Amino acid sequence: MRLRYKLLSTVPHGMVNSYTYAEFMPTTSQCLKLHSVVRDVNNILDFAEKVRPGKTKPLFENQLGVKSALHVSLSDNFYLKKAQKESFEKMLKDRVQELPWKGKRDTRLTFNKVRTVPNNTADALFVVLTLDEESKERIRPLFELVKTVAEEARQGDKKVFAGPELNELDALHVSFAASDKISYKMDDLEELNELCELLDPIGDLEFEFDTLKIVAQQGRFGIKLF
Repeated sequence: MRLRYKLLSTVPHGMVNSYTYAEFMPTTSQCLKLHSVVRDVNNILDFAEKVRPGKTKPLFENQLGVKSALHVSLSDNFYLKKAQKESFEKMLKDRVQELPWKGKRDTRLTFNKVRTVPNNTADALFVVLTLDEESKERIRPLFELVKTVAEEARQGDKKVFAGPELNELDALHVSFAASDKISYKMDDLEELNELCELLDPIGDLEFEFDTLKIVAQQGRFGIKLF
């Protein structure tokens, strides 16, 4: 999984950012499994020579041990004019109901590989899980719909985004841990991901989602899928 990144020094005038994601809440047993993965990742990343991210911290629990929702981003962090954003949200809310869902079986996602990816500003790292092939196919209709509606909302305008570009199914992942701020080069991540591949198989982690969320500068709202 290699992502194309774009850094923006300023927010384009008159535009607001927006992104969409599928959200799920990990169970207690899943949190225990994720804690084990975080420990394994922290141990193996100590062997990195080019960049050492230090101890990564879980994103699925806060400091008090209260569970936090995780999500799979279904779009990059893109920018639209205000009228375009309103059009995007309305079209997506209407058309997502037309997808041929077959209940929770179609919204079951399984993750099976550990990777590291940069954050939006490329000054920290996320530890992520990638989707298996069957999960990519299950989420494809929703992923393609979000991409199509965003293109229609732009009305021919050039796409403006910041951070990782999520144009392909292979780019989809769930971030479950994060590092503190560090300095690194993109090529350094190849070494970290080679180390992650040395981890014993983590066993399949499976989640179900039933809500698509849209986030923008003015707030967020969710769309129930069924």
